[in-house]
Amino acid sequence: MLVLAFLLFDRANRQALYNHIIIVLLILGFVYELTNILFHLYNDYNGVPLSTSPDFYIFWVFLDYSLYSLQIALFAWASIERHILIFHDQWLSTAKKRLLIHYLPPTIIIVYYLIYYCMVYFDTPCDYSFDGYLHGGIYIPCAFDRTFLATWDLFVHQVFPTLLIVVFCVALLARVIRQKARMHRANRWRESRRMTVQLLSISLIYLLFNLPWVAIIFAYQCGLPASVAIDGILFSKFVLYNVIFFSRTLLVWQ
Repeated sequence: MLVLAFLLFDRANRQALYNHIIIVLLILGFVYELTNILFHLYNDYNGVPLSTSPDFYIFWVFLDYSLYSLQIALFAWASIERHILIFHDQWLSTAKKRLLIHYLPPTIIIVYYLIYYCMVYFDTPCDYSFDGYLHGGIYIPCAFDRTFLATWDLFVHQVFPTLLIVVFCVALLARVIRQKARMHRANRWRESRRMTVQLLSISLIYLLFNLPWVAIIFAYQCGLPASVAIDGILFSKFVLYNVIFFSRTLLVWQ
């Protein structure tokens, strides 16, 4: 919360284009902590959920999976945009260019993901039990039980963004090292180095804590028996929660 307040209320940080996507991710993380994390803590501490209404359960799992996937997608976009900010800043030289290249893509991502997961969780009738979810497991909507939509969600919303993060972060590091000699101005180099370190450090957190989940879900979708996959799914699910905490810690450090 303090990091978010610092970025929002400090004019220089608020106006820096490379901080905008970080601010959005921090806001999503804050919402995630105030809802999903608190719901889990309340349920684990009291032995009963905050509400026993089926509508509340659906809303809970909707927040859990939609905000998780949305954060991964937005950070994948951040990995791409960082190349533009460092090496092609002339693409953002006018208000119109900034609207089309800087503001529009994350807006489209947010709208798409919210609509998609609203359709999955609220528009698809399902009578699956929430007991496993309440006891630390996961809730798989009917639309995701080894269906085409589940494969789409796995590859488009999890595997593909993760690969984008890897490819563009490695490419960014290589480009920065190769072009360091060309950045003659000290201020220009310091700003580029800061943006690079910020992205690479957070990307490392996303990859370390996201890859186990993607790998085990991929194996399950490819036929790994549920009895074998369940332990890995439970472990990787709770590992995911560390993305928010550790990425915020890195921002404080920076």
